[in-house]
Amino acid sequence: MKHAYLIIAHNNFYTLKRLLMMLDNEHNDIFLHIGKHIKNVPFDEFRNSVKTSKLIFTKRIAVYWGHSSQVDCEMLLLKTAAKAGKYDYYHLLSGVDLPIKTNGYIYEFFKENNGKEFLQVGYAENHLWRLDEYNFFFKKRTKTSEKLRRKIAYIIRNKLNISRIARYKGMKFCKTANWFSLTDGCVRYIISKEKFIRRLTRHTICADEMFLGTVIINSPFFENVYKKEPSWDGHMRYIDRINNEGSSPHTFVMEDKEKIMNSDMLFARKFDENRDKEIIDFVYNKFKQG
Repeated sequence: MKHAYLIIAHNNFYTLKRLLMMLDNEHNDIFLHIGKHIKNVPFDEFRNSVKTSKLIFTKRIAVYWGHSSQVDCEMLLLKTAAKAGKYDYYHLLSGVDLPIKTNGYIYEFFKENNGKEFLQVGYAENHLWRLDEYNFFFKKRTKTSEKLRRKIAYIIRNKLNISRIARYKGMKFCKTANWFSLTDGCVRYIISKEKFIRRLTRHTICADEMFLGTVIINSPFFENVYKKEPSWDGHMRYIDRINNEGSSPHTFVMEDKEKIMNSDMLFARKFDENRDKEIIDFVYNKFKQG
């Protein structure tokens, strides 16, 4: 089997280098996107971190939180990898994720479950506003811009009675996390829907957690989803939501090492060398080999 690892990164380069070294394997190719607005990127260090895998840097675009540029980035990674070759699985990770199983374990897991699609499946009802509200102007989110965005969205939706999603009668919607492990057939199907995806997500907010699940739940590939019922872990990522820090997942520290070791997930997020470098080195040393 051949695997494509797609990575979205913009900081925490120590963690990212550890991630690259852990993925470095004859069965894996790595596709890395680093935001266009990020300065002083140590590209040579990243290249030198990988000895066996192919490491491909994608075209760089500016990516902003909650903006449709996040969807553009995911589509860019998918298209770049699919053009480079045919992979059994395409895995989307962030630059602050780490494997919590060895390459050998991960390889065997996907060999045993070959043909399954791994993504989070969630109820969409409380999140449809992400696709229904217009977000025309704001790339960088501030209190002022968010207040103005909400006011404009309210006028468009309630005063002018304009709904973006009203045109999609009969369509199912699905909320997911960004992160996934998908088959070649599913990825190429998603790429074939690029025009629909752009129409669905352009000038929206946080649509990156809506578009992928919506495309898949309305496709034949939904039958192959690993956990079809609403689940938080169908993507096989260990994300601690119990200890949430604001709107972000918990950042792992050494006190979490037993939970990480006992998890049956394949990857974990998130890590931050500025918060706790020791846990990153612990995970690296524990799961690098094999």
